[in-house]
Amino acid sequence: MSAEHPPPEEAIALLWTRYHADLTRLAVSLGDGRAEPVRNAFGALLRHPRILRDPTEAHAWLVRAVLAETRTRRGRPSGSEPAITEALSQLAVRQREGVVLRYCAELPDAEITPLLHTAASSLPKLCRDGLGRLAIAMSIPDALPAETARVLREQFGRLTVPDVSWESVRPQLRQRQKSHRTTLTAATATFALAAAVTVAVLLAGTEPGHGTTHHLRPRHEFAIKGDRMPVTLAAEPGFLVYQSGRRLSTASGISAGNAAEPARYNNITIAGGGAGLSYAEPSVNSARTELAFVEAPAGQLRQTDGEGDIAVSALNGSGLRVLTDTGVDSDPVWSPDGKRIAFLRDNRVWLMSASGKDQHLLGLYLAVDSIAWSPDGKELAVTSIAYNVNRIAIMNVAGVSYTWFTPLSGPGQYDPAWSPTGRQLVYGQSGANALFISNVNGSGARRLTTCSLPCQQDSEPAWSPDGSRIAFVRSVRGKMQVAVVPVGGGQVHFVTAGPAQHDEPAW
Repeated sequence: MSAEHPPPEEAIALLWTRYHADLTRLAVSLGDGRAEPVRNAFGALLRHPRILRDPTEAHAWLVRAVLAETRTRRGRPSGSEPAITEALSQLAVRQREGVVLRYCAELPDAEITPLLHTAASSLPKLCRDGLGRLAIAMSIPDALPAETARVLREQFGRLTVPDVSWESVRPQLRQRQKSHRTTLTAATATFALAAAVTVAVLLAGTEPGHGTTHHLRPRHEFAIKGDRMPVTLAAEPGFLVYQSGRRLSTASGISAGNAAEPARYNNITIAGGGAGLSYAEPSVNSARTELAFVEAPAGQLRQTDGEGDIAVSALNGSGLRVLTDTGVDSDPVWSPDGKRIAFLRDNRVWLMSASGKDQHLLGLYLAVDSIAWSPDGKELAVTSIAYNVNRIAIMNVAGVSYTWFTPLSGPGQYDPAWSPTGRQLVYGQSGANALFISNVNGSGARRLTTCSLPCQQDSEPAWSPDGSRIAFVRSVRGKMQVAVVPVGGGQVHFVTAGPAQHDEPAW
């Protein structure tokens, strides 16, 4: 195994760290409050390391394994279950599994139907009937199905699970692995896990010249502390921040890590935030010391697609400062010198100092829904939504003029981002639903990505500071994940995976 890849033990440990809590909640919701279903699922994963070769499928496999375990080991109610568990226990088994897999695990219908051995046309009614019975069990009989599903997701997220470390369960699972091993030897299993880690790193976009690991780098970089473990080192070329959890749970947050090592991503805890608040749309200043983001109640962020108040914190989540108080602000973007923040208020571009002072509307009343600050700090590239098709405009920060990048005729374009030199833009193009690169004057356009079914759209591009890569969001079957592609085009490598939606990448 090459020294640039994390050891095999780290691969399975990171899966445990990321998924153990949610999988335990899933097992509890499905009717087994013991720890065994999740531990057995990971034990099975140890015995079948080939599953790790496709990191995007690892979570779905674990969900199926936990479901199978709960079916064979479903325990009897103890009388001390949380209210939501008691309510779910009053549903028929298939109804319970259907609503939990659909609204808690949030699996797509196409994955649920074979698990329940039911027809695709029958699943909606099965889940609707289950939500109806659940509403009665929770004493909200007049609630609409959507409201019942919302309450279910909210209470699912609140289920308390023990904080069990991988180190505490590893010896037992390793012993089970040895006792169950038949044709595989320890060397074969180790090699398979190492190969899986290699593929995961390659899928994450490792490029020549950036293969040295954290273990070999001098420890002079700024270490970020997340809610479970160190997240990454901010001085690395591949440092990337993104929004995690949009539309999938009662809260969304901000995660960070290195684009070449997706398994090391983890949520950043915003210290000092109030109960029930979520955080979205992160932007990192050029010094990589501070975050600007949107803070709002979780329900509001979902309903308004990201509107709230603009806040700033240190990159590790400490020192929270809320800069606006309208509840309708979004899309904060740092100026290159870190002294100002551009943001949207009622789809108009506003500016303020980094301290929140001097908030003022840019003198151009152009309705937009995205902002990108030019490297020289003199212009903003924005997506205008005032016409039948989205158009990109280049606005003077002084607020006195703008020019159209996008012609009135032709396909719409959206989500522009500047190259580090300020000479090019990367953007999405409607119709193709893919990313293109061209000069700032619109000449020399070339396709960067190809989005064909099941891909639905490539959007929200962000150019890496060294100019070599572009991070973006790819939507596949309704799921958004962050990916990276070389600026010259080529293989797309996914940085995030799993059931949660991830978007708004920022280098």
